[in-house]
Amino acid sequence: MFEKVRQFGPNAILLEWQQSITDDIIDEIAFYTRELNNRKINGIIDIVPAYASLTIFFHPEWLNRQKLKEILSKIKYSQLESVDVKTWDIQVLYDTDESADMIAMMKYTGLSRDSIVASHSQATYKVCFIGFLPGFLYLSGLPSVLCIPRKNVPSTHVVKGSVAIGGCQTGIYPGDSPGGWHVIGNTKFDFIQYTKMPYCPVQPGDKIKFVPLLS
Repeated sequence: MFEKVRQFGPNAILLEWQQSITDDIIDEIAFYTRELNNRKINGIIDIVPAYASLTIFFHPEWLNRQKLKEILSKIKYSQLESVDVKTWDIQVLYDTDESADMIAMMKYTGLSRDSIVASHSQATYKVCFIGFLPGFLYLSGLPSVLCIPRKNVPSTHVVKGSVAIGGCQTGIYPGDSPGGWHVIGNTKFDFIQYTKMPYCPVQPGDKIKFVPLLS
């Protein structure tokens, strides 16, 4: 259960959990995110999950802070059922051992390109939340041997579909963007679509498996 409820500007509240990244907290935030979305509560404008918090924006003419707190108090947390959580197999064409970011990964980790690909693709990842771009998935579950600091100088152009590692996280760029993570491959899967709901088909709490493609 979240520990604190704070005012977050005039038309939002911030739910805060213990400030640590754990599967239990991530699962609970994913539950509240899905539950609030499924209830389609009149007045809620946006729901923004993070690693240890959940921000709920509302329209003051349709919903006030006290009413929202009452709604939250009646939601009883339960584990997400397997029927709610999807596992997505994402095909990835991993970069060669001649690409700059893969070279940096090999140098930092001491692993070969094939070992990096094997380690990255054998793990199962959990979608923690979505940001800094629409459809950008923040994934937990990266093997510790692949952790690498973000680039000192971010790249000015990272292409759509880039699968990248920054710190102890892996993620996928849903569109062309600047970025400071190390790119190790690319996928053709579209993570954001603006023509139909939901705009991002992958949801917090879902699982991701990367499937290597033969070059």
